[in-house]
Amino acid sequence: MEQNTFVDRYFRSYQDLLDLDNINNHDVNALFTYLNNLHSLADKLKDSFGCNIKDNPDFKLLRIIRNYFHHVGDVNDVRMLVSIEENVHFERTQHLIIPTETVAKSIKSFIDNGTVSEGHRLYQKKLDYVSNEIAIISTSFSYCNDIL
Repeated sequence: MEQNTFVDRYFRSYQDLLDLDNINNHDVNALFTYLNNLHSLADKLKDSFGCNIKDNPDFKLLRIIRNYFHHVGDVNDVRMLVSIEENVHFERTQHLIIPTETVAKSIKSFIDNGTVSEGHRLYQKKLDYVSNEIAIISTSFSYCNDIL
């Protein structure tokens, strides 16, 4: 059977990101590693299996945040434990929250770096690409227009 370690690496980084065993020892690299592994997973799923997760609005937003984190500035996250009633089970009892300010900075960076001046020969093509990406993200995240 073929080994696809990139899938294992992605799920391991997901587990590390929301690991309750080490909740008091927050790993500052966990989110960065997860976002990079998600990016790598998307590339390899498309290349190896023709499976394209890159068109998913969630992926698009996380890619924008990853690129901001990778090229521009830090992305700080907040961890929140969910309290649940007895005999109620959730897959995860911890939520990771990226502040709206960071999401806004990430989207602004994406727009600023993805567009060129109006006189540039690629102006319309780049404007269409950025507009399309934001429109797709907006289908899942109603607050996207508020951020813009």
